[in-house]
Amino acid sequence: MGRRTRKRLRNTEAQVICSEMTWEGRFTSHLEGERLHVLGGVPGATVQVDVTGESRKKLQATVKHYESAPDWLRKARCSHFLSCGGCRLQHLPEEQQRIYKRDLLRETLDPFMQNREDSWLGEVVASPDSFEYRMKMEFTFEELREGRALGMHAQGSFHHILPLKECHLMPKVSQRVFALVRDWYETTEIEGYNPFRHTGFLRHLVLRASQAEERVLVGISTREWHPGIQELADSIQKLAGVSGVHWLHSPSEADAVSCENSRCLSGEDTIEEKLGELRFRISLPSFFQVNPLAARRLYDVIGEELASVGATGGRLLDLYCGTGSIGLYLASRYESVLGLEEVEPAIMDAWHNARINGIENVEFEAVKVENAMEEKIRAFQPDAMVVDPPRSGCHPRARKMMASLRIPHLVFVSCNPKLLPENLQEFLDEGYEIRRVIPIDMFPQTPHLEAVLLLSLKE
Repeated sequence: MGRRTRKRLRNTEAQVICSEMTWEGRFTSHLEGERLHVLGGVPGATVQVDVTGESRKKLQATVKHYESAPDWLRKARCSHFLSCGGCRLQHLPEEQQRIYKRDLLRETLDPFMQNREDSWLGEVVASPDSFEYRMKMEFTFEELREGRALGMHAQGSFHHILPLKECHLMPKVSQRVFALVRDWYETTEIEGYNPFRHTGFLRHLVLRASQAEERVLVGISTREWHPGIQELADSIQKLAGVSGVHWLHSPSEADAVSCENSRCLSGEDTIEEKLGELRFRISLPSFFQVNPLAARRLYDVIGEELASVGATGGRLLDLYCGTGSIGLYLASRYESVLGLEEVEPAIMDAWHNARINGIENVEFEAVKVENAMEEKIRAFQPDAMVVDPPRSGCHPRARKMMASLRIPHLVFVSCNPKLLPENLQEFLDEGYEIRRVIPIDMFPQTPHLEAVLLLSLKE
């Protein structure tokens, strides 16, 4: 067994029985003593698989067909299922998706909850919508010798872009824009980007929609300016529901959208979203929850958890605040709110959002949380804290600073729960304990899960 066995098993077929799900949305199994992670599996199902490769000493496989499976197994809605690197759970009813995600979260946090009854983990809060809920999408242009593609990364590939015909996660207004740009790309003379030679113009298509307005902001990212981009922008602007079209300058070779140097080519600079009765202005670079209807449920849970320990009525510190949505949503329950966020356009949007909603007991500052002045935070004298870091988690320096504040109660919001053991350690070392965990299914059809953790200092 070992490396030789894994090498021999690559590009072969096998019959295996699947078990529990991983955070990557694959299902574990074993083949000749080697761990196998199966895409498209179901716990307890017997499946015929194609062994496609190896990653981190684990064989990777994709279901070819089912020998036996539960009656509730369903046909995926999308024709790109198991080829696209996005949705991996479309073959499972949403109820089953939530069961497997909750089990995985329990397994991740169990080492911290020894000798605790299972009541610490709540049921998964469902998203109101299972499809067409994702209000921000990013697609990649690619041009290789084999041809052109506009889409998302293919399953298991850093460079190969899968040309998409459809995507059921984004709303109809975004689907219309994507279809127009895809058809335009098939005929235009403007070259797409070649990630191997670092040539070509077109890099990314960014779509940020509003569920409340049913409108969309469009970003076209290129290495350099090309006059043909203005013609494309004019065509896009004619579509129903398009709020504005922007050019984004992305000279870097990195496969990441850059919004630092942008220009509005037509229409508006921003769109507006609603959470409950509150209105929020959103620009292309600003962070805002991609599933607004589920975000409202998330914010309600945050407020309920803080209220359950009496952590309302004083001062709230909102870290990684983005456009200020959490702090503004909870502002009526507090004397004052201080929000910190490193993206300056997001802070500008946060101040605007406070003004248009008539909220005066808030303050926002553009600063990296790990660089925040501890003296200023201590002078604010927060009674409660909300921490909602990006997917990469909290910087170690930020975690150390936050834990040292010893604020009696805090809510830690994680969109990447597999990092929780690392992200929580400084808090636990400082004397905090996990009181309760509420999972939120912000991302149906994917293995991703949002987790709300209530932490309190031990008495």
